[in-house]
Amino acid sequence: MGNGNSGPNNWNHYWLDLSCVVFKKIQRALLVSSYLYILAVILVSVVAIPNPLGERLKELTSININDPLKTNNYYLKQRIFYNVFGIEEIKDNYFKGIGPQNVPNRMKQTIMDKNITDIRVSDHLHNDFLDIIKIWFNKYSFIIFNLFFHCNGQKYR
Repeated sequence: MGNGNSGPNNWNHYWLDLSCVVFKKIQRALLVSSYLYILAVILVSVVAIPNPLGERLKELTSININDPLKTNNYYLKQRIFYNVFGIEEIKDNYFKGIGPQNVPNRMKQTIMDKNITDIRVSDHLHNDFLDIIKIWFNKYSFIIFNLFFHCNGQKYR
């Protein structure tokens, strides 16, 4: 007799539950593999089919890691310089930043010091992270910025 927790019906529920768990795991694995397949198709298409994005990606492979400013592409060289300049300024002015009003003057001075002739002075670094958080302000702004967005993001989850 018993309390109804044993017998063939209990085993049927066990196998049913087990098959549901296995099915969900297989379904999740298929979903992940389909995402990977779609991503692979997109990447192969970008690289194999001639297009401007594919050409830009191929130019990235020609960058000399030891001296990135010796690339032949003007725009790529500019962007690399802006990032290198931003990182150097962060290292030198980690706690206080340099302020947005000082970016063009400091960039002009750096270009003159390094005898670079084919890079234009810009009033920003074309990199939002470097511009807003580190160069324009300072590390304390970075902390406040992250706390603000992190706390606001928690509200909507």
